[in-house]
Amino acid sequence: MPRMKRTTKRTRGESSVEPPPWNHPLARYFASNEDLVYYEMRLAGRKEIPPRYLDPNLLVTKNFDHLREILEYQGIMNFVQIRDKYYPDLVAIVYSTLMIKVNEENDSDFSLVFKLGKDEYKLGCSELAIIWGLPNQGCLFEGGKTPIGDWGYSKENAMGIFNLTQGTHTKIPCNPMKAEYRPLLYIISYILQPRVSGHATVFNEDLIIMWAMVNNIKIKEEVN
Repeated sequence: MPRMKRTTKRTRGESSVEPPPWNHPLARYFASNEDLVYYEMRLAGRKEIPPRYLDPNLLVTKNFDHLREILEYQGIMNFVQIRDKYYPDLVAIVYSTLMIKVNEENDSDFSLVFKLGKDEYKLGCSELAIIWGLPNQGCLFEGGKTPIGDWGYSKENAMGIFNLTQGTHTKIPCNPMKAEYRPLLYIISYILQPRVSGHATVFNEDLIIMWAMVNNIKIKEEVN
C-alpha cells in the first residue's frame, strides 16, 4: 500500500530529517530516520498472514482433475504451489516503503516501488509476472469496478453453478457448495486473495472469480 503522506518543515540548506541511529540493528535497511521510525510505529512486530500453498498430490488423491485443468488454464498452477522460505522482518521492511505508481496514460499499468537502504527498486507488471509466475494477460479484475456485464456474468447463474444460496448482504455461506468446487474457494481466500478470516464465506468477488475460472475466462487481478 502507498505510505501515508508525511510532511516535514525544512529551512534552506538544512534537512529536518535526523540521520538514522546506526546502532539500531535494522538501520542499514533504511535511508533515513523517518523511514525507520515509520517502520517501528506501523509495521514492526505486526503479525503477517502466513503464506499457504497447494499440495498438487491432493488433486490426484482426491480426484480433482478438473481443478488442475482450471488452474493450468489460468496459468497459476505453479504459483499456488510455491513453498519457499521467507523472512517476515524483511517483508515488513519492504512494505514500510512500498508505493504503487500508476501509469497516467494507462491505469492498468503500474509499478511497485520500494527502498532498501539508499537503493530504490522499481518493478513493473512484466517483471512482477515473471517473479510471481503469474499471467500478465487476461481480463483485469478490479473488484466492484470490473465490467462483469461484458463477461456475460450473471449472479443467479453463478449461484446455480456452485449450488449456493444467498446469505446476508454480500456474504454467501459455502456450506451447500458442490464439493468439487470448494477447494477453489480456499485457493482464492488463502492464496490468491489471502484474508485473515471468512474462509468459509463466499463474497461477491469470490463468486465472480470462481465463475470466470470455470467458464475459461482468463483473468488477472489488480494489485491491492
